[in-house]
Amino acid sequence: MTQESLSVESPDRELTVLRLLSRIGALQDEVHDFEKILKVVVRGLGELFEGTDVRLVMLGSRGARETRRWFPSPPDEGENRTLEEYLAGIHPATSAERLYVPVARRGRRWGVLVMRDPGAGLRSADVKVVKKVAKTTSRVGARIDRLRYLEVRSKIDRKVIRRLSPKDLFYQILHGLETLTEYDHSAAFLTYDENVLGDAAAALEIVAERLVWTKGRSRRIGQELAIGTAARSLLRSGAVMGFDRDGETWKDWEGRDVTELAAALDYNRSDEDRREQAILCAPLVSEDTVLGVLKIAATHPGTFGAWETELVKGFLPHTAVAVENLRVLEGMRLRLAKARDFQQSLLPATETRTDRASLAFVIKPWDELGGDFVDVHVDATGDVTFLIADVSGHGAEAAMLTAVVKSAFHDQQGGNPSPRSVIRRISRRIRYFEASLFITAICARYRPASGTLEYVNAGHPSGLVVTPQGRAIEITQTGLLLSPAFDSTWNVRQIRVPAGSRVFLHTDGITEAEGSAGEFGEERLRGMVRASTACGTELLEEVLTAVERHTDLGPQQDDLTLLTMRVE
Repeated sequence: MTQESLSVESPDRELTVLRLLSRIGALQDEVHDFEKILKVVVRGLGELFEGTDVRLVMLGSRGARETRRWFPSPPDEGENRTLEEYLAGIHPATSAERLYVPVARRGRRWGVLVMRDPGAGLRSADVKVVKKVAKTTSRVGARIDRLRYLEVRSKIDRKVIRRLSPKDLFYQILHGLETLTEYDHSAAFLTYDENVLGDAAAALEIVAERLVWTKGRSRRIGQELAIGTAARSLLRSGAVMGFDRDGETWKDWEGRDVTELAAALDYNRSDEDRREQAILCAPLVSEDTVLGVLKIAATHPGTFGAWETELVKGFLPHTAVAVENLRVLEGMRLRLAKARDFQQSLLPATETRTDRASLAFVIKPWDELGGDFVDVHVDATGDVTFLIADVSGHGAEAAMLTAVVKSAFHDQQGGNPSPRSVIRRISRRIRYFEASLFITAICARYRPASGTLEYVNAGHPSGLVVTPQGRAIEITQTGLLLSPAFDSTWNVRQIRVPAGSRVFLHTDGITEAEGSAGEFGEERLRGMVRASTACGTELLEEVLTAVERHTDLGPQQDDLTLLTMRVE
């Protein structure tokens, strides 16, 4: 910068001006708060033009608001009236006593520097200095906005890479837009579904909403908003639209008829104290298919403009990722729900009663598709055959294995429904699965005629038979677990079970449940079952409650399955 460019009358004054400009420029790398920089500007001009009143008024949608002032004496009524005219668009001519210099930000006039020198007056050289300061301030503001944008983009990029859940990603984007646009009402993302309400209409569903003024959760999540043909056409165009309230109607920036779309997006209109007055609507369109709408709203007309439009466009790719992830997740959940329903259909009734026995079980899966399985069969003679199995892993493959286990349990075409034949059939039918998979199981058959329990335990945690006299008999392992990796053989054992006896079986999720005192453990479980006088569902509930207390009601770490039978 040269003396000629500023036309400053003395080297000392030029040095002071250069120092002020340098200080303003340096601040762009030191702070991101634009108002702090404005404070430096106002103070610096006040010091440079000693005896001159300096005021900065920020403009915009919320009206003029005085934020910084340098007043040796209060402004007079005439000055305030002139300022009001300037803000209303009536620009007074620059005079020797009063100077108005605009400060630009975000692509539009953002503020105005007002200087008044009732004494010697402002010279042309002074005017050039103030305009140079305003121009530098505008450039610094633009750089700060750019840096903020890049920081927010980078943060959201990292969230995308980390595969943040779709709804969390939506809220990260909405929060980022708040820091960049300073919207003071709300922001939301709505998914689009053309089939919800039939061919004549479509619906927007609110899946994420951030309310600035309440600082709380939105009560409208899940609300569906019907839109008609006109609104659908606007969304399909993919154009980012802005409209401002004009009384009880909405006016689009480009003069389009947005009545239908604006009415749908104005769903917060019942909040009279905080009505939306400006809306920026950004449709998310992929290959002529509308995926959703990104919306931000403010409480004053004219809040948004071209700068905010371009800003929102920059976040649409991130929003598209979140929408795609949400659709994939919803598809997975739908498939999991169907698989869960199928898996539940494989289970028998939770209670089975015969003349000589009553059986009950409970399965509390760790996630949608558990790996534990129970089945019961009562034949024509009154014999009760039951199975408890624990399939390694969870999810779709575990669900497939439980289906294989059920098929093997009920396939009695060979004429041999014994526990050993069931275990052998399971072993044969899983041989084509991954070698790393395995199943532990107990299959047992109670024969009322002889009062015996015949069983095979293939690597499963030991069960327990408690006689009426309190004697405890363990149902120990009689062979290795089932695995595609190897073949095995299993012995059959028999136990006498007099009337009044209770049979109790479980999976390892019960004994391995962790709490602050360690695992729940086999000894604790056996002691509890022996001491309890409860039977059936009551006994199962006692055990589950004890496990939950032991884990301090912490998150479940495995499937929890219990089975009990009382001999009558």
